[in-house]
Amino acid sequence: MSFMPLWPNLQPRATDPLWFYADKPCDDESEVLALETEHQAWREHLKAEGCDHIPIGKSASDFRGSEEEEEEEEEEEGEGEEEEESDTHEDEEEELDEIDMEVSYSHQQQRSSPTDTVTDPVSIRMVNVHTTRFS
Repeated sequence: MSFMPLWPNLQPRATDPLWFYADKPCDDESEVLALETEHQAWREHLKAEGCDHIPIGKSASDFRGSEEEEEEEEEEEGEGEEEEESDTHEDEEEELDEIDMEVSYSHQQQRSSPTDTVTDPVSIRMVNVHTTRFS
């Protein structure tokens, strides 16, 4: 017949040093350096492997032009866009400053609760300040 102890054994368990060795020295810097070089090699491999693939949504004809032609086109487009953008932005800012709103009511306003009376619809008209209102 086996006897069960009433209290647990609080002594640490014996470990086999052949199976468990916690004091093994390790060099963290060399491990990190090895992981970084492995990752960089993987990235270079992917870059070299996928460089000739055409992206989704593009056609092969999009990539046939020479780089010099593309640079010239970008320079020409860039010069024209700067002038156009500055003009349009100024116009938009002026338009925003010039907009005025006029609200007209079709009947005389009375102070009452909104639920007590039924009101006619209100018309709102956008007016440009520099245009003549009464011609």
